[in-house]
Amino acid sequence: CDPRELSVMLETSFRVQTRAGLHCAPRMHAALGTIDRRGTLRLSVGPFTTRDDVDAAAEAVSEIARALADAS
Repeated sequence: CDPRELSVMLETSFRVQTRAGLHCAPRMHAALGTIDRRGTLRLSVGPFTTRDDVDAAAEAVSEIARALADAS
């Protein structure tokens, strides 16, 4: 899944904010082989992030992964 598309899905369907792209580390993405996929998706926690927030984000990613697997 394109990381930018996944970021949009998480934001619009689940209200989970993420950052997609190369994250200022193009050499690392070259080493990981993720440049051709336009980078990765990053989820971060902050001082106000709760355990429920983390659980909701994990469930959202799982739900999208299941839907993508079923579609292929």
